[in-house]
Amino acid sequence: MNLGLKQIELDKMRGIWKAKGFVEAGRTEPLRINRTDCYITFQRKSWVCKDLNGNTIDSRAMLYALLKNNI
Repeated sequence: MNLGLKQIELDKMRGIWKAKGFVEAGRTEPLRINRTDCYITFQRKSWVCKDLNGNTIDSRAMLYALLKNNI
């Protein structure tokens, strides 16, 4: 998996996920965006939404709307 291409795709969708309250995690974790109640990261060839404790949240509809070009 080419992480550089995934980062470019995430950057292209920057306006959408920033409007939904997400902020970029920083360059230490390039494929992660954070919000006050959850974060989205790229794991095992798919985008995953997790709460702050690390539990996976079933939010396929939100992820599809947020990252529809990436899934």
